[in-house]
Amino acid sequence: MTRKSLLIFAPLLALAGLAGCRDERGEGPMTPGIYSVVTVDGSQNRTIFKEDGTFVDMEDNNPKPVAEGKWWRKDGKLCVQPTDAAEPLCAEEKPLGDDGGFLLTANGVTLEFKALVQ
Repeated sequence: MTRKSLLIFAPLLALAGLAGCRDERGEGPMTPGIYSVVTVDGSQNRTIFKEDGTFVDMEDNNPKPVAEGKWWRKDGKLCVQPTDAAEPLCAEEKPLGDDGGFLLTANGVTLEFKALVQ
């Protein structure tokens, strides 16, 4: 896993290792779009969730993605798997206000994703 995707999703690693994850988009508060997220080290990145089930993580002043992979939902959780990660990360997904943002929570850690463009 790249250093940056590890910074964004590291608190959620406790739920990794879910065998047999199916690729299902399902319903949830996250809809494809561009989100701002504050990483565990305090830096602010952008995560772009695409309708085709892929995502990319971008950071300011870097034209190339710092991480990319696939997303899906399983058992009411949002799962992501960076291309360089052996196991997916799945977390509880809850709406954040009424502006399209959402929270991901796993192992007592919550990350806020604020909608920028949808």
